[in-house]
Amino acid sequence: MKRLLILLTLLLCLALAMAEEPALLTEGDWEYYLTDDGAVLTGYIAPSPSPEEVVLPVEIGSQPIMAYEFVFLTAAVTGPLRVVVPEGVTDFGDAFYCESNVISEIVLPASLEHIEEGSLLWGDPEITVHPDNPYFTCEDGFLIDQRTGTLLYVAPSGQNSPLPQVQRLGEACLYNYNVMEPILPDTLTSIGPCVFYEWMYLTHIDIPASVTEIGHAAFNCAGLTEITLPAGLTAIESLTFSCTYLTEIVIPEGVTRIESWAFYLCPLTRVEIPASCTFVAWDAFDPEVELVLLGDNTHVETWEEYDARTWGEEEYEEEEEEPEILTEGEWEYYLTDDGAVLTNWDYSWAEEHIPNVVELPAMLGGQPLIGVAYNALNTYAMSYKYSFTLVIPEGVQWLEDGALQCCHNADTLVLPASLVDIAEGISSHLCAQIILAEGNPRYTLADGYLIDTWTDTLIYTCPNAPAELPVVRRIGNSALENYGVTTGAAEDPWEGPWPEVHWVIPEGVEVVGGFLVYDHFIDTITLPESLRIIETCAFECVEIESGVIVVPAGVELIQYGAFGLYSASDMEIILMSPSTHIETAEEYIARTGEDHEWVWENALPIEYTRGWE
Repeated sequence: MKRLLILLTLLLCLALAMAEEPALLTEGDWEYYLTDDGAVLTGYIAPSPSPEEVVLPVEIGSQPIMAYEFVFLTAAVTGPLRVVVPEGVTDFGDAFYCESNVISEIVLPASLEHIEEGSLLWGDPEITVHPDNPYFTCEDGFLIDQRTGTLLYVAPSGQNSPLPQVQRLGEACLYNYNVMEPILPDTLTSIGPCVFYEWMYLTHIDIPASVTEIGHAAFNCAGLTEITLPAGLTAIESLTFSCTYLTEIVIPEGVTRIESWAFYLCPLTRVEIPASCTFVAWDAFDPEVELVLLGDNTHVETWEEYDARTWGEEEYEEEEEEPEILTEGEWEYYLTDDGAVLTNWDYSWAEEHIPNVVELPAMLGGQPLIGVAYNALNTYAMSYKYSFTLVIPEGVQWLEDGALQCCHNADTLVLPASLVDIAEGISSHLCAQIILAEGNPRYTLADGYLIDTWTDTLIYTCPNAPAELPVVRRIGNSALENYGVTTGAAEDPWEGPWPEVHWVIPEGVEVVGGFLVYDHFIDTITLPESLRIIETCAFECVEIESGVIVVPAGVELIQYGAFGLYSASDMEIILMSPSTHIETAEEYIARTGEDHEWVWENALPIEYTRGWE
């Protein structure tokens, strides 16, 4: 009988998999499909230029809209968009799950009854709630469900304010929150899933004694080095503290279950399991962690039990096939459901006739060009006697990490207004001036500095930019590679000449990314008191004439390899606080999952001078 049930289940799954996808229809600026119960809105087709405001429809195709699915996920909006949810809508579902952050404001009606936790993840809009809505408020930038006292979302206007008095922090509700040492309200009873996910700056937090629930992955990949769990906690969910820096933990009496990956990839060596705990998942801790059972009723799951429990629940993704690379003229690309992605420019056939202006094609394979992949525009093999202006056409939405690396021959780069995702490190060994089209919703160009306004990150420095750096929260990977470069002084601008330079990173900068001063020769560098994180490879391949770097007292974390193998040996690194944590190779591997030769090449001990003594 059991085999028959399994067979019937497999046949049902096969039938569902073979079911036809619903036909996608279009009406005006909207895409949707029909079901027996009504219409499902799936996409917004922005006109050009896109409007400043759009109202979600409540009816389409002569059918009422029953659900909204990722409506703005791939919307090619060229400017800030205000979206109005009309009266009559009670649940907007996943309409605003939008990685491109094209929405500047969402207006919610009095009729709205339900907002799913996490449904505003990745966006950064302001929220306006109709004053007659009995369920939701948004005051000082905090969207709250008054029925449950749940914080659902933090708008830009609340990103630097103290947290309100709520009972629950909803799933991923602090994704946009900028207070690095948040004070949790004493009214709090529940912390939802992923609330502090990847908060690598968070080394310590006080959890109120009133908290009885902490959701899965709540502190996953956070920078925690210590935490005290509240006495009322009854379970530790999956991934809650995975990939943190906890070296010890006290599990309070009252906890009954510790689920999978709860403390996996943490540098723990010994943990006492209280007598109240009846179940510890097979993979809750790393295999080498010693578990001390304080009671007789604690069951530590075996591999066989784990395999039996999770059979049929684990999802094994098939390895994705490499996309087919196509060719059109000198351009190589592949196609996606959204458009074409450029992978290579084969300039060899035309190297003797490189034009003064090289414009990427707006269409490839009959599809709009939407992205530029890693290393697609590398001109390393091209002689330096050629130079040109490189134009990224309107319609391109993203540039992958390294897309423009070693594009030595471009002396000017024109970026479109449609561009909403420029990866850090995109321009390694690029020495071009930037022209940014007007109306770009995310990036600004001020005095030669390209800044991501959504994350307050410096992305790129043009040659001949003024010496005074802009005040930003983060200096991105390789962002200062051209700082101090004087173009026209040498055939290869990276060979100098270099003026005597005393670098001053301005107050207000909290994080410096990798390759901050890569391949530079400078006299001195001054780091700000506001600095909190020095990331891996920040001082890789740099020569500082003074031979001294002073790490301010406010620095909480120096990531592994921040002072590179070839730099640290020639520098005195002075720490001004004993609380600055220096990440080990083991912690780096736990945080990144990377365990390769580079890690152990950089494992040589670095001596730090104790400047506080």
